[in-house]
Amino acid sequence: MNRINYKDAKKFFCFLICLILISCGRESEQQRNIVEINQGKSIVGDIDWRDINGNTKGSLEEVNAAAVGYLSLSNSRCTGFLISEKHVMTNQHCIGNQKEAKGTKLYLKRERGQSWWSREATYRCEKFITANEKLDFAIIECEGNPGKKHGFVKFNTEPSRQYDDIYLIHQNCDYKTNSNCRPKKKVGHGHVVSYYDKYILHNADSLGGSSGAPLFDQKTHKVIGLHNTGWNEDYRTGRGDYNGAIKISDIASYLEREDPAAYKLLYGSNVDVPDVTPFDFASVNFDVNVYQKENGRGVYSYKMNVGDNDLEAISSVDYSFLGSRFSKKVTTRDFSLAIFSNSREITAMIKVNLKSGESRTYEVRAKLDLPDASAFQVEKVDLMYEFSAGSADEGRNLFVLSLKEQEEGQLDLIEKVTYKVMKSNKYPTPMEVTSRENNFALSISSFRTEYEIEVTFNLVDQRQITKVFVIKGEKPVEPVEPVEPVIDASSFKLVVKTKGVIMYDGEVFKPFKLEIAASLEVLDEVESVLYFVTDTIANMVEDKDSNFSSPVYLTTAGVLKTQGVMIKLKNGKLIQLDGATIK
Repeated sequence: MNRINYKDAKKFFCFLICLILISCGRESEQQRNIVEINQGKSIVGDIDWRDINGNTKGSLEEVNAAAVGYLSLSNSRCTGFLISEKHVMTNQHCIGNQKEAKGTKLYLKRERGQSWWSREATYRCEKFITANEKLDFAIIECEGNPGKKHGFVKFNTEPSRQYDDIYLIHQNCDYKTNSNCRPKKKVGHGHVVSYYDKYILHNADSLGGSSGAPLFDQKTHKVIGLHNTGWNEDYRTGRGDYNGAIKISDIASYLEREDPAAYKLLYGSNVDVPDVTPFDFASVNFDVNVYQKENGRGVYSYKMNVGDNDLEAISSVDYSFLGSRFSKKVTTRDFSLAIFSNSREITAMIKVNLKSGESRTYEVRAKLDLPDASAFQVEKVDLMYEFSAGSADEGRNLFVLSLKEQEEGQLDLIEKVTYKVMKSNKYPTPMEVTSRENNFALSISSFRTEYEIEVTFNLVDQRQITKVFVIKGEKPVEPVEPVEPVIDASSFKLVVKTKGVIMYDGEVFKPFKLEIAASLEVLDEVESVLYFVTDTIANMVEDKDSNFSSPVYLTTAGVLKTQGVMIKLKNGKLIQLDGATIK
């Protein structure tokens, strides 16, 4: 096989991208002319693999080939190879868990000269040991110790050099040319083209169904890579320029760190393996914290409690919630999750998945602890309103309604408010307001200057209390000449706004936002505001709708220190407000 021409840099760059974007494939036994998962793995140039004849033992290639077999899966096929007397390695995209391992068989004699349906050297391999999606490897266990009879491969973790000769042993045939061919055991020769991240790029021929094949160094006859990907220039013919294998050195490093028992399978009994205590599912429990949002709903925060040793045995945790479509797979090391929910009580189904393939689901209930609404007194809540008279041309007046509490905490007992404008053709149906952030504000625009408003307070304990308020507005009799206001530091007030809490990565953050409050006449004279918060300066341009608001500042301590506020008027005058510590 000819060596790769590196002048064709464009093709090589495209292949590197394909390695990132494409996962490997495996060919269905029922539809061998289709590669279902990956449109990759290539025959490079002229096809030059050859059949392995199982009756010939004249070379180390033939000896290694005896340990490579056809893996029959539930609805597809891959290649696998013996790494011990009873363990087989293949790709994770072939077998990713215990469920996918069920029904797996290893055929070690599907070779030239052997009947396709021969049961000789057939083994059941249905026990899942371990797998890793990123490194795309899996290890399963077979019955009958096939490695005693057929041998098993040896591994080399020393990096090979570019252009080192290699060979690939796999189960395949050129079904792109002949869709009725039967995959037999093949050996294809080539060399290392290059390295990219975790990949060894090579040019030995392969097709879908070769997934999980061992890549051997020609000099040492040891496995240096786990074949799993490729690139087709023409998918219809399966021809392309490159194939790829995961570096065995990367797989070995991962197993040595995460699964010493599996690492020992690769390098024999001379590897020290610490005693592993079985995972104790009974010790798993969850801390649940519930925080109330501004609209009266909840933030539900879950944190799993488990011992450090047990934590290393967990691969992922799946969260789902009864009565909701929301589900989340969490893979961070503390396996924590925080969600926002409009429900006062939710049930989480939390599935803990182990690296061994075992799993268990826990049912965890959480309830929002709402305040006691019996303290609500409708007499201590007032309906406030601002009236703006319409112009002579348009004629419409504007009422802006909001609630004001005479006693702190009264608004916290309200879940939502329903306003009903009495005897109004424009507003014939009640209008619900659910935001406590702006004191349940509502705007009414009409030609009228007086209304009766029926306000229904929907409390957090599901009770409803109704009260009627009268609002009146008067149009100005004649225009008043504007008087230029005298503006100094006393004309402004620094207002601090908070909004509940925010949960992120298991921590509680308190948000703060700063505004200046003043009359509309004074605000009209303001050009910009500088807020000094610790060492941060935020320059806010004119924005009267938000009263020259600052950005939102987050702190876990619940305390915000301001160094002061500098206000610039349109006439160039500067006014400074003193800083303060805000809790």
